[in-house]
Amino acid sequence: MQNNMNRLASVPDIPAEQFTKRPHDNRSTENSKAVFTSENQSGSRKALPLLGFISGCAIVGLAVTMTAKDAMIYLNFPGLLVVIGGTLSAVLVSNPFQRLMRLKKSLTDAFFGREENGLDLKEIANLSKLYRLGDLRQLEQHLLKVNSPFLKEGMQLLVDGTDSEGLITTLEWRIQQSQDHKHQEAAILRQMASAAPAFGMVGTLLGLVNMLASMDGSDFSQLGFNMAVALITTFYGVVLANLIFKPYALILENRVESATELFGLELKAIELISENRNPTYIKEMLRSLCTSDQLVSHR
Repeated sequence: MQNNMNRLASVPDIPAEQFTKRPHDNRSTENSKAVFTSENQSGSRKALPLLGFISGCAIVGLAVTMTAKDAMIYLNFPGLLVVIGGTLSAVLVSNPFQRLMRLKKSLTDAFFGREENGLDLKEIANLSKLYRLGDLRQLEQHLLKVNSPFLKEGMQLLVDGTDSEGLITTLEWRIQQSQDHKHQEAAILRQMASAAPAFGMVGTLLGLVNMLASMDGSDFSQLGFNMAVALITTFYGVVLANLIFKPYALILENRVESATELFGLELKAIELISENRNPTYIKEMLRSLCTSDQLVSHR
């Protein structure tokens, strides 16, 4: 986050006149076309993880079907109990309940919730105009319609008369707090990715011990059952770690990086508004700092 903040803070001051539109300047049209594709790109980003998960399950299932006489032999409840139960127990022991609830909410938002709102240049320009006019009452009314909670909070602090230094410090602290929470949630999934293969090995040891203990008898079916438990638990642990826990951890980490970049852009916008900069200057400055998929489209 600090690198992003330093990059935004080091942006040079450019005269607003340089941002005035020229008769033959097609940059705005090109940017608008790029912005219109952002919603489709967001939908694709949300669909890809689900598609990858389904593809992974299908590949594993196909391999099981093609190599086994009876695919049901891969369904072993004692092995599942050891791997899943052990992994969940390790997580419950080492993490507070509140953090686990945050993880549940973050995963739900990642796959079923709305995509993170992008940077709305039109909205920021309107806020800048109202602030420059000194119409604080109208500005507060407009803030009720702002979609971004971070932008809304920052502008409300500005309306309440918070000094520039205190405003920036507060908002930077909020960004850091949000980033820390998300990294903690991703760390839980990484912990699960480490614990699942480990408990798979625990199941393997249990199966081998039971198999060796039953070798002095004549019940070969019990011998085969214990051997199956020994092998299948390692299979469960590896699949869960590499098909679910690690990819989901990466999804959360990618989302927090995207959110941090967006917060940094909104913080820069609030800083420029507090300096009473021209709305056109603010729009073009922010447009130069972000990519098209970070912008909200207005059709």
